Amino acid sequence: MVKTLNFIYRKKKYFNWRKPVERAVDEYGDEIEQLFKQSATDGLPIQITLKNNKVYVDFTDKIPPPKESNYLKIIPLMSGYRKPISKEIVFTTEYFGALNYYNKNLEKHKTFEMDTIVKQDEILTAGIFDQDIYEIFNE
Repeated sequence: MVKTLNFIYRKKKYFNWRKPVERAVDEYGDEIEQLFKQSATDGLPIQITLKNNKVYVDFTDKIPPPKESNYLKIIPLMSGYRKPISKEIVFTTEYFGALNYYNKNLEKHKTFEMDTIVKQDEILTAGIFDQDIYEIFNE
């Protein structure tokens, strides 16, 4: 996972963020927009749960201006769902292989196209994802 995180962080040319937008998000953005800004600027993964119990661990590659759109773009690292009763996360898909493929074939792939668009109104919970903490709680 560390190699993948470093790959994402090094590929800032794919990240479309500007300092004025960062300041605008700090001043006027809601909590989700601020979380996405933190992910984009610090290279931290986010875990989001949607209202339909779908779960993503992802990065964001763009900081949208605050209140401009109800949609957010993510680059998934893992996805799955929450169990109906216990709400325990079950990961079903890992995207690390695809990310590593991009990393090894940069000449062939001029763009980084693994984006998923999420409607902000559909996000039930969101936060920074820490694999070590996740493993502690799920031993």
